Amino acid sequence: MNDTQMLTIALATVPTMLTVLIGILLNNARLSDVNSRLGEFRSHMDARFNDVDRRFRNEGDVAYRTSPRRRSDRCPSEALGTPLTAFTPS
Repeated sequence: MNDTQMLTIALATVPTMLTVLIGILLNNARLSDVNSRLGEFRSHMDARFNDVDRRFRNEGDVAYRTSPRRRSDRCPSEALGTPLTAFTPS
């Protein structure tokens, strides 16, 4: 193989390898950017779910303290506010 053939092979393959290397590096940068955005989104959603959980706990505490008796102590007709005459045995 003489010098001309080596130069021809190098000129044919080096630009292709450089293009692929640049593409890999750019893709890696984009993936790390997406990963950081997903991390931010995950922490944002965790904060929102924790806020909703806190509100449910507070609502449950308020409802339990303010109700004179639990719902399970009521009969079904009293809970519905209508008499259940169709279901009473005759």
